[in-house]
Amino acid sequence: MRLPCAAFVAVAVWYRQVVPLWGLEVAARAGLENENSAAMDLVGMSCDSNAAEAICFGDNKEQVLLPPALPDGIVGYWNFDDSLPVDISGNHFHGMGPVQAGPSFAGQGSSAHFLNSRLMEVRHQDKLSLQDFSYTFWLHLLDDPAVHQGLRVCPIVRKGGAANKLEDGEAPLPSAPAILLDRQTRHLHIEVGTAGGPPGDLVDLGTEAFVSNARLARGRWYHIAVVRLDKQRRTRLYVNGILDASQRTKGFTALNNSMPLYVGGDPAVRDQCNVPMYIDELKIYNRPLDHDEIQAEAAPSLAGVEPSFLRLACVDCPLVIAQQNCPDKYHICNSLELHMGGYQVARTLGWLQHGAHVWSHATSLNAQGQEGPVVSPPFGGGLSAKSAPAEKAGQPSEPTLGLGLCCVDST
Repeated sequence: MRLPCAAFVAVAVWYRQVVPLWGLEVAARAGLENENSAAMDLVGMSCDSNAAEAICFGDNKEQVLLPPALPDGIVGYWNFDDSLPVDISGNHFHGMGPVQAGPSFAGQGSSAHFLNSRLMEVRHQDKLSLQDFSYTFWLHLLDDPAVHQGLRVCPIVRKGGAANKLEDGEAPLPSAPAILLDRQTRHLHIEVGTAGGPPGDLVDLGTEAFVSNARLARGRWYHIAVVRLDKQRRTRLYVNGILDASQRTKGFTALNNSMPLYVGGDPAVRDQCNVPMYIDELKIYNRPLDHDEIQAEAAPSLAGVEPSFLRLACVDCPLVIAQQNCPDKYHICNSLELHMGGYQVARTLGWLQHGAHVWSHATSLNAQGQEGPVVSPPFGGGLSAKSAPAEKAGQPSEPTLGLGLCCVDST
């Protein structure tokens, strides 16, 4: 669309971009008590004027104004680069009230700084009630001087859940999902409300949860992705693009999640969960992302090591189990591969603990792996007194449990 004069273009652009935000700004200034109710009427407000095509500036169209390019299936996208948490997915799921700006992951724009029990709330819409979904975002944990005060497990992102019915004295409905942090161990807790199930194995409405293997360090950025494959009754957690944990649930995703999305906290535990953090680039999809998409988005998080280089076999298991858990086209990392990036990734994700043993081709128990990827368990499927190496007098025995890391086969 080519408009006749630059002045009209400027007014149209201002009206399209600024007027809805100005309305949200007024709501933000209405006071903390009235903030949510005032903003509720403005969330989802559509523009009076829209441009169906590109808007061009200059006699020779030197500058072109276009809407943002969006990936397939995205239903909510908050990049926190503006003074208010505007949803740029086009669905108008704007956050209610302002968020404090923090440093961004990529050095451009800003993140949302959640501190002193501040949080972002997004009103529920039908498009946010999902059975298949993916939540992705960047997370940076700050020093928590009150880590031993209040609740130990606190919400980072929650769709519905704890705040649903507490005011009426009723039990809360399950979240779908809830991403929480254990403030002491810094493990992530993932919860999904489920119900039903396959014929003959139905479950009542409830919450199914699992804990991450990763332990998030404070003072660094992490890419978090939670993916729900409802037909498979499977929930996956990726940290920095690497599959960290997975759970097969008994039921399917519950359909009664009609409460708001909370980011950075939860109204029900606001006074007991002051977890300072930065959150950036929060996205919600109505489909399960595949691992290639997640790895591509999370690629900067591992400082030069591609996420596809490594897979987690186990955190504390025998060698046989570690070898069995390596997926196709992966093998137990050898010593060189561990020094090339395996140790770095394990340390970044908190898998590598002080004094822990890491399985590799350099150990006597799996020296046979020097020839190539191990495709079947050694010693006939398990360690036995006959098959295990003899312990020499006066020397410590070989460890029987260790961290299993799988490295990609060379091509």
